[in-house]
Amino acid sequence: CKHLPVGISNFASEASALTHTCRRQQHTAATTSPRRQHTAANRRNMMVVLLLQTLLRPARPLLAPLRRRAATVVRDAAPQQLDAATQARIRKAGADKAKAPLRMPSRLSPTAATTFLECEQLFLFRNLWRLPEPPSPALVRGSLVHSVLEHMFDGQKRSKEELQDAFRDEWRSVRDKYLSVQPPLFSTIEEEKTWGTESLGLLENYLRFETPDDETLVEREAWLEATAKVPSSLPPLKVVGKVDRVDREDDGSLRVVDYKTGQAACERPYYKEELRNELRERALFQLRVYAWMLSRRDGGADVSALRLLYLGGEKAVA
Repeated sequence: CKHLPVGISNFASEASALTHTCRRQQHTAATTSPRRQHTAANRRNMMVVLLLQTLLRPARPLLAPLRRRAATVVRDAAPQQLDAATQARIRKAGADKAKAPLRMPSRLSPTAATTFLECEQLFLFRNLWRLPEPPSPALVRGSLVHSVLEHMFDGQKRSKEELQDAFRDEWRSVRDKYLSVQPPLFSTIEEEKTWGTESLGLLENYLRFETPDDETLVEREAWLEATAKVPSSLPPLKVVGKVDRVDREDDGSLRVVDYKTGQAACERPYYKEELRNELRERALFQLRVYAWMLSRRDGGADVSALRLLYLGGEKAVA
């Protein structure tokens, strides 16, 4: 896909002026240098955040050990048991796609950009070829928890019991679909119960961390879109994404909130500080893109805060 790197590197030029444009980031204690004073007009144009520049950057040495470890785990792990029909369907889809030329994608999401950064071949399989993928317990959990937190603002049912009941209802509505495939999402009822108990704990962690507030809510599960700069020889590149929540701060500016149903890798104490900072920046990447898209919409918005809310583990962490 010879045009993909070209579009990536050129989109980066719009992002290169930005390091941290938010006045504060609740995920870190870092703040923008006071020497970098920007007008509102400039700030609206400086939220692009390393989107494609980061993608082409060579693998950073800090993350190389993690990649090698991951490769070892994959090599040594037992292959996932897929039925013959599923394997054949995936192989046929890949063979058909391999015969077609690759083209510059017309749309790019923050998630897809992150996938490219972590594994170019996964980006090829998932985002360009769109090969079918078996569902995983973690992805299903994330989808259901996000749905519960989205609809939490539809009414006043926001106690722990009510949110957990809502999760149970969501699971019942899709359970047959996930347990009837091969391989099923869970091989035993005990696995399903353990998964369900852990999932309910995420909602309890959320309520311990914050109280839902209708007064500060601006929008939730909102689709955002902006067009990135690319060479005139290439088709326009749209950046699209779905933000979990946008809140209004006391000073009228906006805060971008993203729910994560896992744990924050950047908070692990046994990682070196330099590596934790690297992982923290990777985690904030998606939110910075959302902030940039908000700044390009409706004449521009002043995004002053980013919050990654991790619900996994013993307690929620932001």
